Amino acid sequence: MQAPQLMSRQFAGELATRWWRRDSGYLDNDCTLAELTTFDNTIDAMLDGLATHGEHGKQAAWAQLERAGNAPDAVADVFCVIAQLLVLQDRDACASAIDKIKVSRLPELVQALGAAFQWVDNDLSREIARSCIGQQYPAWIAAGLLGMEAHGGAQAEELLPLVNHAQDRISIRALNFMANAGMAHLIRNWDPLVSAQASPKKRYAAHRAMLFATGDSSLFEHLWREVQNHSQLLHDGLPLLGAGMPQAKQAKLLDALQGLNNKPELAVLSMCRRLGNTAHLNRCTRLLDSPYNAQSRQAIASITGCTLDGELPRPEQHAQWQRWWRDNSERFDPQQRYLMGQPVDDALLYHALVALPQSEREAAALHLSLRNPRLPLFAARLPARVQWRSLQQLALRLQLRQGRP
Repeated sequence: MQAPQLMSRQFAGELATRWWRRDSGYLDNDCTLAELTTFDNTIDAMLDGLATHGEHGKQAAWAQLERAGNAPDAVADVFCVIAQLLVLQDRDACASAIDKIKVSRLPELVQALGAAFQWVDNDLSREIARSCIGQQYPAWIAAGLLGMEAHGGAQAEELLPLVNHAQDRISIRALNFMANAGMAHLIRNWDPLVSAQASPKKRYAAHRAMLFATGDSSLFEHLWREVQNHSQLLHDGLPLLGAGMPQAKQAKLLDALQGLNNKPELAVLSMCRRLGNTAHLNRCTRLLDSPYNAQSRQAIASITGCTLDGELPRPEQHAQWQRWWRDNSERFDPQQRYLMGQPVDDALLYHALVALPQSEREAAALHLSLRNPRLPLFAARLPARVQWRSLQQLALRLQLRQGRP
């Protein structure tokens, strides 16, 4: 094998490995946006480098796709191949590669196709993503929506027929997309989406979309009922409930978590962080003596801004907390939400999106959208350069809302 071909293949393999690391856990390690930017810039640079390899880069892509085959664990290779071909803007090669993925019909590989659409922002990527929305296979529609989430351009007339699609997976995808894009207010007929005949997942998605469209806090009752009755909704439902559950219902929510989760202490601490209410601090401090000491200290810091010394023995941590609370408690209002000791407002949530770790950023994104109905949900898992662009747009919209010049 010639040296340029060998270099291209090695480079392609390194790119696939790096993207897999990002997709399979890097974002869950509480990285900041600055750290994510450094990580993502390397992926961008590797893609650009493969594009400069020209024909050798294309051959490396095809060889990688052939080696990957149709196994579910070929996700990173599929992302790498499609992203390379999109960067090269080779329409014919993209079509051939996508046909090969179609044969497999594996949702994991189609999901990787959607991730490539998200990553590469050019006319060809947007064109193919939009064409996927016209497919019948739910995973292909999901892939197209992923691309359109990152680069915009989705029109209501394309999405509304999908909302009422006979297949739940397609309907739910469309509902979530319209909610996240700030377009759910364009849905006119909610009755079949929230009826008793609809599936629990569809009802949940519809109530979530209504919430994002209207800001009506009474909808949390419907969302909470669905989450309580259907455990498969816990992963998505608990963060949303934490971002907006009315004050009067928060204690009942925290009590109910004891029976909904196999690690109730962690679930309670996570919910306390999201609620940001000092009325629930006792639930955090009592767990300082448990195996969840670190998570307890994190919850206390997230709400109050007080950083307890994890090296101290547990009794001294309690004493440190009691001294701090005695000196600072008067500035906290139990009816107010707090983040790092500051009352939550749009400016603070925007700062969280820019500067805080990933878990706080995702919570801040939900808070912002619930505080500002029809404001698109900030997507904190997109490529970093897309996030920076979204932050610029978000800053402008928030300034206009607040009447600033």
